Amino acid sequence: MRIPLNKEHDIVKEKLKVPPSYMMPVFIGIGYANPEERVLEQYILV
Repeated sequence: MRIPLNKEHDIVKEKLKVPPSYMMPVFIGIGYANPEERVLEQYILV
């Protein structure tokens, strides 16, 4: 599950041809991860 931020929301709506009046509060990814995808380092802010 992913919460879209800033331009990401508009880009995904355009690609999926979602009507402009709709809002997508969350994206749910379905499928398998690419085993060759590089893993990004995560930072925890405290």
